[in-house]
Amino acid sequence: MSQYLSSNMNPMRLFNALTRVANKPLFFSANDRRPYSHQANEPKTPLTQQKDVPTATYIDQTSTTRAWLPYALRWSCFLAIVAFTCLLEIAVVVVHLISWQNSGLVTDDGSGVLQIGSRFVPTLLATVYVFLASILLDDVKRTEPFARLSSPAGAHADLSVSWTADAWWDALFSSFPSRHKKTNWAMLCATLSFVFGFLVVSPLSSSLIVSQTVVLTQETRFLQLNIRPSMPIQAKSSPETFYRSISSVLRNVSTSAWISDHYAVLPFWPASFDNAPLGPILFETDQTWTSTTSVFSIEMTCEPMQLTNLTDGAVWDGTLVDGRYAHLSSPRGCTVFYASSYAEIGAVIWDKPGSFSSKLLFADSIDGISVPPPCSQYDEYYVTAGTSPDTIFVGEACEVLYFMGDAVVTANRTNGQSLVKIDEQQYRANRKLISSTLANISTFQDAFISSDWSIHLSASDIIGYTNQAKPIIEGPGNLLAALYDFSPDRMLADTTEQRRDVRQRIKGRFFGELLRNYFNDNLLHDPVETTGLIITSPRRLVVVSAVAITLEVVLVIILTSLLVVFVLTRPARRPLGLDADPNSAMSMAKLLSDDKGTVRAVSNTPTSTDEKSKLTQLTYRYGITQGKLRLIGQESPVTGPNYDSSSMGAQTQRGQAPINLNGMKTSTVFGIWPLIILIILLTIVMIAIFTLYIYSQGHKLYQKAFVYTVSVSVKGVDLGDVNPASIVTTLVAVVIGLWWGSLDTTLRMAQPFLALATGPVSGFKGASISYRSSYLLWASARAARRKHWLLFLVCTGAFLSQILTIAMSSLWSRQPGTVPMVMEIPKTLEIRTVPILSTGRLSNNPRGLDRRSVALSDLFGNLRASWVYGAVVQLSLNGPEPSWSSGGWSFVPIDLSPVNSSNVNIQSTLNTSQSNENSLNKVTLETPAIRGRLECSQYHPLDNASLWLEDWRLPDDAELNPNVTRGYELKGYLPLNHSIADHPFTTLFSSDRRLQCCQNMTNDTVGQSSIGYWSPNLKDRQSYYPAISKSWPANFTVKWIRGHAVEATLSYTDGTDLSDDKRNRLIWTEPPQVTALNCTPIIETTDASVTVDATNGRIVDFKLLGQPQEDRFAWTDDFVAYRHGPPMESEFDVNMTTSHGILFILGILGAADLENLIGATTLRSVPGGESFYSFSTAERLEEQTFNIRDSGLNVDYMTYAMLSLANNNHSALLDGEVLKETAQKTFTTFFQHFVNNRISMTSGGYLYQPLDEKFPSDIGEPYLRTKPPTNGTASNGNSTDRITKATISRPMEILSMSGTAAWICIVILGYLIITCVLLVIASRSYNRLLLRQVNSIADIAFLVAGSHRLLKTARERSLESLKHDDSIAAKLDWFITDQGDRRWGIEIVSKADVSVSPAPSMRESDTFSHSDGDSDGQDDVSWYDTVVSEIQAVGRY
Repeated sequence: MSQYLSSNMNPMRLFNALTRVANKPLFFSANDRRPYSHQANEPKTPLTQQKDVPTATYIDQTSTTRAWLPYALRWSCFLAIVAFTCLLEIAVVVVHLISWQNSGLVTDDGSGVLQIGSRFVPTLLATVYVFLASILLDDVKRTEPFARLSSPAGAHADLSVSWTADAWWDALFSSFPSRHKKTNWAMLCATLSFVFGFLVVSPLSSSLIVSQTVVLTQETRFLQLNIRPSMPIQAKSSPETFYRSISSVLRNVSTSAWISDHYAVLPFWPASFDNAPLGPILFETDQTWTSTTSVFSIEMTCEPMQLTNLTDGAVWDGTLVDGRYAHLSSPRGCTVFYASSYAEIGAVIWDKPGSFSSKLLFADSIDGISVPPPCSQYDEYYVTAGTSPDTIFVGEACEVLYFMGDAVVTANRTNGQSLVKIDEQQYRANRKLISSTLANISTFQDAFISSDWSIHLSASDIIGYTNQAKPIIEGPGNLLAALYDFSPDRMLADTTEQRRDVRQRIKGRFFGELLRNYFNDNLLHDPVETTGLIITSPRRLVVVSAVAITLEVVLVIILTSLLVVFVLTRPARRPLGLDADPNSAMSMAKLLSDDKGTVRAVSNTPTSTDEKSKLTQLTYRYGITQGKLRLIGQESPVTGPNYDSSSMGAQTQRGQAPINLNGMKTSTVFGIWPLIILIILLTIVMIAIFTLYIYSQGHKLYQKAFVYTVSVSVKGVDLGDVNPASIVTTLVAVVIGLWWGSLDTTLRMAQPFLALATGPVSGFKGASISYRSSYLLWASARAARRKHWLLFLVCTGAFLSQILTIAMSSLWSRQPGTVPMVMEIPKTLEIRTVPILSTGRLSNNPRGLDRRSVALSDLFGNLRASWVYGAVVQLSLNGPEPSWSSGGWSFVPIDLSPVNSSNVNIQSTLNTSQSNENSLNKVTLETPAIRGRLECSQYHPLDNASLWLEDWRLPDDAELNPNVTRGYELKGYLPLNHSIADHPFTTLFSSDRRLQCCQNMTNDTVGQSSIGYWSPNLKDRQSYYPAISKSWPANFTVKWIRGHAVEATLSYTDGTDLSDDKRNRLIWTEPPQVTALNCTPIIETTDASVTVDATNGRIVDFKLLGQPQEDRFAWTDDFVAYRHGPPMESEFDVNMTTSHGILFILGILGAADLENLIGATTLRSVPGGESFYSFSTAERLEEQTFNIRDSGLNVDYMTYAMLSLANNNHSALLDGEVLKETAQKTFTTFFQHFVNNRISMTSGGYLYQPLDEKFPSDIGEPYLRTKPPTNGTASNGNSTDRITKATISRPMEILSMSGTAAWICIVILGYLIITCVLLVIASRSYNRLLLRQVNSIADIAFLVAGSHRLLKTARERSLESLKHDDSIAAKLDWFITDQGDRRWGIEIVSKADVSVSPAPSMRESDTFSHSDGDSDGQDDVSWYDTVVSEIQAVGRY
């Protein structure tokens, strides 16, 4: 180490040394000058910390330790890089394990935090690592020459002072072994760490976390309905049991998710639920429940009964009539007789032994009813008699078995509906016959084979007034016949197996509905705890296993490589021999030895690349000794073969004129063509991103090239799908970043020398600075501080290129989407403007049958598509909306078969994961819309109870509670004002009948009863249904009555019995509460834009395109008759035209009393009227097809739906607002189903007609007794276009493009392009300023080797003091050396030198001639060097 001269140094020796120096001449001729080549003192402290002290006060010792390292190789920074990489490895492993164990990390709710965390953060961390790895590799590369020079044997010039490794591939290949060197493991591992980073870690990071729909399974505590306390099960049917069964079979809807046509499942539910879900919707979100529970089922085994004989005889058909007996025998010897009259036109009989009607008799029984032994094996008998073309009898004898067993049951939600499935194989293995201790099977049989079917589904009333044949139908045969439109012949057209399946379905459904009643009764029992699984399919953020495993392996390799680099780059193993960063010109000046051979060799370094390659053949060997760069050997003479020594002095010409700069071969700092290629690349990428972004906003990116994924699996284990799109874009961004990084590195190395070349600058801006160890924004800040603006732009671009990598990795996300396509589709229907055409019979006798009866009966004939059942099922059981309907509106349907027929997989077949998704096409188009609604106001005359209540004094034998002596009965009508005289009124029932049902008695306690019916507003007592009004639209009344009522049998006060139809009455123990609404129906239309599912017509979304307008064609024709029969007949056939609004109102007001469709209750009251039928003034309890009569409840289907909307809260409907709201919802829903009833795409329906429909020419002449038609016979039309443009949205996997990321990429690429253009412009001047590159030690050393003033100043001053000394300026230019040579390099200039170019030579007084005795000539040595040498010689003595 350097130290102060010892105090005991011999003064005489120092004096002799100075004397020898003094005896030498101080001035020499120009011929004796030589370059300045040796430094007198070696400082004790590092170069960056030296102070200005006299040079004679320090001496150098060979034991000096110099351990400067760049920042990235210092242990603190290096370990930080290792720690960061280790954290990356840990993070990937942790998130991979969490995702693997939990089927994802978190649920993807689309929030911004999750989007940033999944798409930006992984690439951000990868980009940070790649940046740190690039710094590490850069520091290893730039210190590698010094590490080689510090070896004891030094290094060849081509491996040290002339060695460069600008690109990573140069470093990679240079690390491999060769003839002159071994494998450079430090550089190899550093390069691999960087290469793996930008080729693997960065591209794959964008695909590490993706959003996918996953299956998530969670074990959960469930509760199960407890039915044990009330066993054995007793079956109890109710009107709602029949309603649910009929609705389910006819409309194919679920009344409870636990009940199906084949099984009944004991309900279970998560313990977190407040109530047991028994309805059709178990949960609102898409999920699956799985648990083991009890399952019930029935199985019918039927044997055919062959017709063995047909005999004539008297049969009972109300009276004895002529008929015949069909002998039907089973394979087991059971024979039954089927008795039918000759007038019978078919039958459907479903009965059981012991309750046979007069139609079935046992052949071997004395009374025909007792069951003989061969027939005791059967539980049910089914007989169908057909008459077309000939009479045919088909019968079956069936055995019914009831089973129960445990099985795994799965409940899930599909398309908004809950679906329960059982493990049938497990159930069949576990099931057993239900024992008598578990259930009373006979009660189930009795409930099913019941005459109540004819009450709740009265075939005789439904088809009684139509032109259809009226067969005999009994028992469950009513529902069976309804499926075949009450036609036995149509039923017989089915195969035997099909008929058996239908009967099994009906039997199984009713069995399940009976169990549903039992389930409801057991809800109060404490449930049983069990366990199960909840399986959901959320969209979650999932770690792709294939990517994660790859990253984990690569990061382990990288960590290993980093540890190798850390060990091998420690100063003890890889000394550099440096005190400071050697990248600045001033640092190189301090490092350069004053040895003349070294200086001469460095000074003669060629300019061009070709000449440098020749230099490497000379095998110069350099080394760093005592902190100095020295030439320590030369294995070939300078003038050796094939070497032109003149080339060594290409830039040093003694005593010659200035060199022509235009003719000199120069090395380029920036090549123009590489910059132009980069500009083209950046432009292409920017245009591609912009184009894809614009395209993705409209047409979507759905082609296979974009959404194609690579499925990775190892030995059957699925490791996820990888989308190459994000990897490719990330890789492109990485390439751009690397390319830009090379520009950034080149300019950072050249910028100080460019600044020196443009003019004299202080050390702060030129000779004393280096940007080599400054990166990104720090380099930008330093450049801005020194006003190096182009470098500022380039360094900022380097930072933005890292942001570009992150942004481009976040461009894409593969997710479900829709692809729009436009297709022209023809219209076939429009809203009806021509009234509905029907037929009827009109009598010249005004007291004859009403002509409307046939048309009104046809409204209810097809129960399979019944609009009444459909509406009430939707409102009460959460049934589906009709197709082409939504939000109360009905939309004119359009035939979408062209859409479905064109449904091809436009994503080709490269990836079959989307092969079935195109079936869910959604079509957006414009079509007319129609809606029915109500405007209601509440009645106030109800305050006067005498207008609508009859006050009764009850006799003792009134069969009421003995404490009740006074009662109230509802009158048959309700006045609509306060007048009692002839006034408008409405009925309390749906028609003018007296109520007699239903009480609510529990243990002799009178409970509350509710009554609700919709009824027409009639002008006077002469008005009758269906002639309810002469002007339309006609108002009607919605009523809700609630109070305590009992059913009583009354007599007159004198003891005389009332007539049978007047005796049974409903008596209220106190005046009931009544709320009534006067409602006006409104039908309105408008145009709408709808989005519809092309597969089923379900409306996904709609938007009204205008204000609704009243439909002026809804009320024009009120069954206008057109006579077309012979003129003199008393009854003749007529054609009738009816507006759709009138037909609908009469339909909903007449459904609750089908017998009243012909005005039966009012014909008797017409003066002189005659009746061919016997009519009752009381409501018909035997007919409940479209109403519900249960304990404490007597309502039509409309009011039942309203009660369901009020959550079965009977008291809530007494609120006028609640009643109005539910009535409006109900009316609108019923109208929707009426609109969609029996629609044909060619002939239309009740509300729709074919385009330009007209009345037939032979419709006949209007009959004068009916109201003439309001409109003509032609359609006014409402369709301006016969073609509509449909936009088809097909569900597909699409590549979604982030708008934010896209615009970030576009802005950054635009910035880079502009900066590149500026570089192209500046590159020409830069290449002229720098005659050679400055990317190796020799390049920089060459610039300072002949600079006397610079070398002298560098050796006398510290780097820190020179950097901040503005008085010292340097310049890169041509100058004259001490030897008079003209040289291009860096030299300190004074103010006088600023205006001189080239720089003047140094003063002769600064040098002197020194002659060694053994030399042939004199060496030119400066007096300063001589003094220092003598002092050092004295110190060594």
